[in-house]
Order: sequence, then structure tokens, then C-alpha cells
Amino acid sequence: MPKNGKGTLLDIARRCDVSQSTVSRVLSNSRKGRFSVSEEVRQRILSVAEELAYRPSMAARNLTASKTKLVAILGLEGIYSDRIGPVEEAVTAMAESLDRAGYEICVSFPSKRHSAFALPPLRVDGIVAVGASRLSDLDPLDESGIPYVSLNGLSGTRGSSVSPDDARGYLSCTQAPI
Repeated sequence: MPKNGKGTLLDIARRCDVSQSTVSRVLSNSRKGRFSVSEEVRQRILSVAEELAYRPSMAARNLTASKTKLVAILGLEGIYSDRIGPVEEAVTAMAESLDRAGYEICVSFPSKRHSAFALPPLRVDGIVAVGASRLSDLDPLDESGIPYVSLNGLSGTRGSSVSPDDARGYLSCTQAPI
């Protein structure tokens, strides 16, 4: 077992005496059960995966999936426990909605090496850009073709914008052409 205590596909495959691809297919429910594996093997794989606290690798899933189910939130300045305003409430509400819809959320804080709105290192299905004040900051998002929503800021030619108010609502919402 790896040092972090989380099982890998290889760990599960070894314990179940099957190939890694069989483990992967069972855990991802590939082909909706239409590949040949007995129910006993399927249950053994699921049991060992649970015992080893297996979690899929987001990076590996990103390589092969057509949809990543990952949304990046860009442009946040940091985490402040004593500062909750309309933007923070809107980000929280958006994150809760995305979670209910089965999406994972990746929050990116700006570093000195990158723009606050630089594309994240992982492939994502969508982006939330918080507080963009210059259209040129959004050029990488517009050029990427990744759908994005600009929260409390400007939006470029391929994005939509939403401006929250104090009541966790929206003052305006404009939809970009698809």
C-alpha cells in the first residue's frame, strides 16, 4: 500500500489477482457492466477498493475522459475567514450547486508567476472567473474555448457574467452567445 494510506489500482489488482484494466473498468462502471467479469470478482474489487480507501486520480481521469466534471474557480485573492460578502456568498452558492450536479471544484489562487486568470494545469469543463477588471485578463479564457462565467466582473466574447447583490441574488445576468 502507498505511504499515504490510499490504495491504487495496482494495489487493488494485486490483492484481487486481476489486471489493472479490469479494476479500472469495474470501478468506473465502464461499458455499464457489459464486459466479462463475474459478479464475485466485481464484488471483491469493490470491497478491496473500499478497504484501501481508493480514490480515483483526477489527473489520470483527466487524460482519458471526454468530460472531466471539474470546474476551476480563478481570480480569488485568498481565503479570509472574517470576510464574507456577496462575492464570497455567490462563490459558495455556485460551488454548492456544482457539487450537487456532480462536479468537482478546483480553486486556484494567483501566484506571482501567473495571471490570476491563467488557465489551470488540469483540463476542466468550465471556469468561474471572479472579479475580472480588464478584458485582456480574460483573453486566455476566450481563446481556450472553455465555457466560463465571470462573477462580479467583466466577461469577454465567449463568457457570461453574473453580478451578485447582498441578498445572495443577482443584479444582472448576461448570456454570451453559444
